[in-house]
Amino acid sequence: MATVRSISVQLRAEVANYIQGLTRARAATSDLVNELSKSEQQRANFEKLGHTLAIAGAGMAAGIGLAAKAAIDWESAWAGVEKTVDGTETQLAALEEELRAMARELPATHAEIAAVAEAAGQLGVATEDVTRFTRVMIALGETTNLTADEAATSIAQLMNVMGTAPEDVDRLAAALVELGNNGASTEREILEMAQRIAGAGAVTATAASGSPSW
Repeated sequence: MATVRSISVQLRAEVANYIQGLTRARAATSDLVNELSKSEQQRANFEKLGHTLAIAGAGMAAGIGLAAKAAIDWESAWAGVEKTVDGTETQLAALEEELRAMARELPATHAEIAAVAEAAGQLGVATEDVTRFTRVMIALGETTNLTADEAATSIAQLMNVMGTAPEDVDRLAAALVELGNNGASTEREILEMAQRIAGAGAVTATAASGSPSW
């Protein structure tokens, strides 16, 4: 009997040990599965992060490229302004800053704004008046059938003939727009007519003064 009891106890102990071993194995297997799941999730997260970084990097590279191109384009456009506008280094630096700021306020590119400023210099607009003149011409280009360059050339010539003060350029532009909006003629036609009348008036005034017209 003692032998049978001893065998029974031994068997129970072995079964208990076996069950404990299974329990530990199951726990270890569960831990392994959890770790593998975590690793897979981490791998997926890393792949997602890498994809996001690649997109961000491409966007940053494109942005840097566009910024570099814009800077080069501006330097080229500004060089044209410097050729026609006379002024001290301080005046030109201030003018450049004003023109670049204008591009952030008005629906025109740096190149378009610089082109008008360059034309202003060619037409004899004083350095201190270039910013105001350019702003008005850009506005006319947006609100009339004239381009900003056309408006700059025609209005500067008209102002020279009529002796219009630079500070009155916005009033002249407003009158042009008002006539265009309320008349049967376009702004271009009105401006061409005004130039002809002003030219004829200048010739008449010269003749009346007794001075030769050539």
